[in-house]
Amino acid sequence: MADLKRYGKMAVDNMDYGNIKMSLRQLFHTAMDKEIERAYEKHGTELWGRHEFYGILKEEVDELWDAIKINANSDKLAEEMIQVAAMCLRYYETGNRYSDGMAL
Repeated sequence: MADLKRYGKMAVDNMDYGNIKMSLRQLFHTAMDKEIERAYEKHGTELWGRHEFYGILKEEVDELWDAIKINANSDKLAEEMIQVAAMCLRYYETGNRYSDGMAL
């Protein structure tokens, strides 16, 4: 799963404070890339319709909301945020199964 520590906790510990936003952004993008690749391997790259995308996205957002409600630790929140972002990117990359030439 998307654990920021796995993708570079030492980099965060050792980084210059002035570059923290960019470094955290890079860590997030790396984790999101790994998460989307994991999802492609597990579920394939079949196109979704908009309603399917909404259902999958809602499930991921609900998991994020559940983590927020129980005051989960930062790693769990980051994991859920990365999964939400990865599913958005996945739909953006693969497009709409029912489109008539338009990607989304």
